[in-house]
Amino acid sequence: MKLFVLHGIQQTSMSIIAREAKTGMGAIYNYFSSKEELINAIFLEIKQDEARFIYEGYEENGTVKERFDHLHTRMVHYYLDHPVRFDFINAYYFSPVIRKEVKIENRRLLNRLYRVFSDGMKRMVIKRLPEDELMTVMIGTLSGFLGWKRLLQEEIDQKKINHLTLMTWDALRI
Repeated sequence: MKLFVLHGIQQTSMSIIAREAKTGMGAIYNYFSSKEELINAIFLEIKQDEARFIYEGYEENGTVKERFDHLHTRMVHYYLDHPVRFDFINAYYFSPVIRKEVKIENRRLLNRLYRVFSDGMKRMVIKRLPEDELMTVMIGTLSGFLGWKRLLQEEIDQKKINHLTLMTWDALRI
């Protein structure tokens, strides 16, 4: 993961990956037929772990705003706790390397968040836009905020996370 973040796909050969993993090329090819397959597996593993984390303590029967606040705040904490994973997802989220079935599985993993969007639209508290566009606004805001704060080398405390969650909610709500 770190190699792909630091050097990109083209500059990260399977031999470099094997050397870093302290294993032979054959061992890697036993599991992954290509770098693209490896990238998709890493992407999916991160998104599965993220989903497990953000859904901890999640109350399906809360208000739309309570549910959004929980999921968004947990997502921010996840990526603050895992900066290399944040960089990897940021680098490959919109990449053509990520296969369609992996994108479909990612959407399934985030089904509760998409349900918050659809429930919010039904209750007329969230803008009536395609759910993927609402997700793009949420992810884009989160990614931009975390990247900017990292660039400035600013610590992100709970107050700043709450501000980010409120700003994102304000962008999505009617």
